Amino acid sequence: PTGVRAVFEARGEIISAPADKGDARNLTNTPNVMERDPAWSTDGKWIAYFSDESGEYMLPLREQNGMGEAKKLTLGSAPGFYTNPDWSPDSKKLAYNDNHMNLWFVDIEKGTNTKVDTNPYGTLDDVLAPSWSPDGKWIAYFADATGEYELYLHPSDGKGRPRQVTQGGAAFRYSPLWSPNSKLVAFSDKTGSLYITDVNDGKVTFVDKDEWSNMSSYTWSADSRWVYYSAQVDGAVELMRVSLDGDAQRLTHSEPGVLSYHCRVSADGRFIIYGSTRCLLSTSDASHELLCVDSRGSRHLKKQKPTALLNRQS
Repeated sequence: PTGVRAVFEARGEIISAPADKGDARNLTNTPNVMERDPAWSTDGKWIAYFSDESGEYMLPLREQNGMGEAKKLTLGSAPGFYTNPDWSPDSKKLAYNDNHMNLWFVDIEKGTNTKVDTNPYGTLDDVLAPSWSPDGKWIAYFADATGEYELYLHPSDGKGRPRQVTQGGAAFRYSPLWSPNSKLVAFSDKTGSLYITDVNDGKVTFVDKDEWSNMSSYTWSADSRWVYYSAQVDGAVELMRVSLDGDAQRLTHSEPGVLSYHCRVSADGRFIIYGSTRCLLSTSDASHELLCVDSRGSRHLKKQKPTALLNRQS
């Protein structure tokens, strides 16, 4: 969470690696055991992951420095297979899915599991994938209990029943993303369309549609007034932003074939970082760039090749 280190899974082990200087850490060192899906707690103290060390999957919690013994929590509906670990904003709970089409969360201190919802049809495929509201009050997810993918909210205290927010979904819907003020949720669907819904009244607003039916990269501004995303325009995938009143702005103007993707907003809302294939048109060096632009798209500030970042760590 601090940007100092990253955690990932490699060959059944959980690895922590520095962003700049220092050594990589193997946090598990468990031959013949599968550990996967690491998730860093919001407060940065714990790394959670799934492990089959006992013969059935459990949820170990390990200090980020790799010291001490892991705290091991049992999971709901065991035995089973588990995915999508997602920490609550206060790091006191962790939501996850199982292969029985259930959505759960576990209380980290008490070790108790609470079932949020069950999807009656199909496979997971983004159904029931949890998304905590930034204020910690709600868990958002899609389910097709009505026969169509609709957005649901469940109180994070585990009490009460899920509340259906949207109506009349006509396609698979993906990746619910809360606004920082916890009032809106952005999501995409199979047609390549991007939408914003108000969680209070359920009003759904169409934002944009990608001609290639690929609307998978979007994020909110820090003040919840803009959504940044990538979309196909004139033969290139451009960086865009749209305000809540529908004012869409194109932030990049690339040559055909260039991709601008995976945008992220700085914590203060001033800058946007994103990946680009722009350099492929002007150099034989077949690598991508990381570009930084101010939030209005008026000035590019710096660029860095990911390969250079990797070389700097070695």
